[in-house]
Parts: sequence; structure tokens; C-alpha cells
Amino acid sequence: MIEYLNSIDTELLLYINSLHNAYLDSFMYLVSGKWVWMPMYALILIAMIQKNWRQALFVLLIAVLAIAIADQISSGIIKHSVERLRPTHEPAIANLVHVVKEYRGGRFGFVSSHAANTVAFALLFSLLFRNRWFSLSVAAWAALVMYSRMYLGVHYPGDILGGIVVGAVSGIICYYAYTYIARNASHNEKLYWMKANNWNNPVIAMQTSNALAIIIVVMCLILTVLTFFMF
Repeated sequence: MIEYLNSIDTELLLYINSLHNAYLDSFMYLVSGKWVWMPMYALILIAMIQKNWRQALFVLLIAVLAIAIADQISSGIIKHSVERLRPTHEPAIANLVHVVKEYRGGRFGFVSSHAANTVAFALLFSLLFRNRWFSLSVAAWAALVMYSRMYLGVHYPGDILGGIVVGAVSGIICYYAYTYIARNASHNEKLYWMKANNWNNPVIAMQTSNALAIIIVVMCLILTVLTFFMF
């Protein structure tokens, strides 16, 4: 059974990796980068701060915690325990994988920390705002990042699925930690500012989440344009 699943994983990876061209090579390479999304994170934080800077910093702390948990579990524990070679490092198929800009990633790939981190972020904020357009846009962003990892040949689909599970668990745990702290903060005058009344306000939540959705879409469009100057 394991060998059968592994064969399907390999075939699907090679198929996705084979759908390449010069433009997509540059675009997916750019999308897969971690630092390229920093402006988006900064704009999201600014949009939240404009509504309530103290609660925004509290949410930022929870978001950092969710990503840190997802990253440590995926990269710090699972990868070095399972030791599944990335496609680009697997001797049996390494010569079949289309490598972009000589990027092959680290030696081990299960589970994908990119998938874990993006899903943790996307799910946490989707649960927080519960806005359809924001949820769709952040889900599309996470899917694009995860697809780029398979396109570049550095992760099997199974690596991505494993990362999704890790990220989902991390995001859900941190969301409930946030709601628990916010709910109990109302009983402490010093911590009252943590009470999540603003994010539960439908008008404020919709205004903020709509702004975040626009930021994500605009960032993706900017990367699409920038790619023309890269390839």
C-alpha cells in the first residue's frame, strides 16, 4: 500500500512539474519565496492597526505563535524524523525533475513547512474574521504558494497534504487560545484591551477583512507583473 501511494505521489509530482514554461518558472520561483510576501504581511498588520492597534498586536502575537508552532513541527521534528528525500534529491527521479534556477531545497521534504506555515496563517485569520471574500482570497494565496512548491519539484503532493494537516492543527489551536484569552481578559482591567469585541463587530470585521482581501489580491497582481521583468 505504501509503495502504491508513493508511486501515485511521484507520478502526480512529475506531471505538475512537467507543466512548465519560462514565464511560469520565474513566477512560481518568485511566489515560493518567503521574503517576497513580507510587504503583504506588513500591509495586513497596518490595516488591522488602524482599527485597534492593541488588539492588532495581540493578533500578531498569536499569528506568529501559530506559524512558529507549524514551522517547528514540520521542519524541526517531522522532517528529521521521517527523512523523506525531496524529489530533487531522490536518486530515482532527480534527473526527471525540472529544476528552476538551480533551486533544489534542503535534503528532506516531508512535511512541507511552506504548506504548514501558509495554512496556519490562512486558517487562523479566516476563523478570526469569518468573511467570505477574505477567506477565499487567503485560501487562494495559500493554494498558490503550495502549488509553487510542487511546480518547482521540491515537494511531493503528499508533503503538501502533510503540511496542510500540521498547519490546520496549529491554526485551530492558536485560534482557540486567542478566543480563550480574549474571553477571559474582560475580567481583568489590565488585560481588558485584549477582549476581542472589535473583531466580533460585524462592521469592523467586514471592513478590515475586505481590506486584507484586497491587499492579498493586489500583491499577487504585483508579482505577476514583476515576473515579466525577471524572465
